[in-house]
Amino acid sequence: MFNRDRDNLPNPSSYNFNQEPRNFTRSRFTNNHQKSKVFTPVTLKMVYQSTPRPDDVCEFDGEPLNDVIVVGRLLRRLEEPMRTQFEINDNTHTYYVLFYHKGENQVPTALRNFHYEQFSYVKLYGNIRVFKEEKAIVGSYIKRVERFDEVTNHFLSVFVAQCIRKKGVLKGGTGEQKEFDREIGNQATLKEQSKALQQAVGGDVGGAEQMRKAVVENMKEQLKGRQFVSRDEIGESLRERPGYSASGLEGALNHLQNEGVIVSAHDNHHFFFV
Repeated sequence: MFNRDRDNLPNPSSYNFNQEPRNFTRSRFTNNHQKSKVFTPVTLKMVYQSTPRPDDVCEFDGEPLNDVIVVGRLLRRLEEPMRTQFEINDNTHTYYVLFYHKGENQVPTALRNFHYEQFSYVKLYGNIRVFKEEKAIVGSYIKRVERFDEVTNHFLSVFVAQCIRKKGVLKGGTGEQKEFDREIGNQATLKEQSKALQQAVGGDVGGAEQMRKAVVENMKEQLKGRQFVSRDEIGESLRERPGYSASGLEGALNHLQNEGVIVSAHDNHHFFFV
């Protein structure tokens, strides 16, 4: 499924992306204090579609794109004497990420505690470098994604950052700001409700586990040929089930969302599988 993107991949084997771009300056380091970098959450399609400027800085939608965060699945690893390449796919595009070695065949510091596993999900911090109009991401940090909600949160961050870039920080009182605040509030409320329910029942008990399984099976049945299923439809189907309660259904839906099994639509009332 990933081969369709490989034809568009840059060929980094003949380029030295470790070379500092022309606009790089040591002036970012002053008085022995390093200024904090601001990493922008992006998709690999955004990196692919970004345009190199004459000063070797890439732009996307008119904004510079430099230090970035990427979350995706590792397809393969290529070892070379002076660098390690990872091919990564985030379901928007496939791209290379390069980690340079300090010496020949020396493991980069960022990879010393990283265990590579093909097709695992990772979160990666890096810098977009340009050489002869070819782009690549030079990695500075990489870690395994342990919980799938990290993937969901990353793409939510990409969406929020994109809205801010296009519309700026919305002023309080506008309809868009209220909608945005309500969406963020819903996410926080879901997590708080899930924690409260788990504390109230003393953790995961058999009844809650059975309810979650029933919700998953019911959604699989109702989503045949459909994209979403509503909270009311799930409740109506399970209402006659022994041990059913509205609070139990709510707890099951919250738990499945926090575990990354299902995702809620923008209205927090319709759900679908990841």
